[in-house]
Amino acid sequence: RNKIQSLMARLEANGTMVAEKQKHVEEQEKALKEAGADLEARLRELIQLEDEMVKRKQDLDEEIEKRTKALESEIKQQREMVVAERELEKEEWKEKFLKEALRLEEEQVKR
Repeated sequence: RNKIQSLMARLEANGTMVAEKQKHVEEQEKALKEAGADLEARLRELIQLEDEMVKRKQDLDEEIEKRTKALESEIKQQREMVVAERELEKEEWKEKFLKEALRLEEEQVKR
């Protein structure tokens, strides 16, 4: 009978220990699930942030391309204007030079 009581006490103690270990395992599983859910939420946030950054980069690239094209167009127009002005000045200078040359020639003829 003592032996049975001793075995029952050990069995009860083992049952209590198993229950405590089971509770500990369940708490760890719960903590792991929470950590996994938190990690998953953070990963979703990072993916969303990355998507937003990709979109922003695309928008910036488009804006840079648009501004670059506008600048190149403006530079081309200004270059064409400068070339046209230089050609006009060149023609005016030639005309003045020819007039002056004719005037000098006429003066020499008169002398």
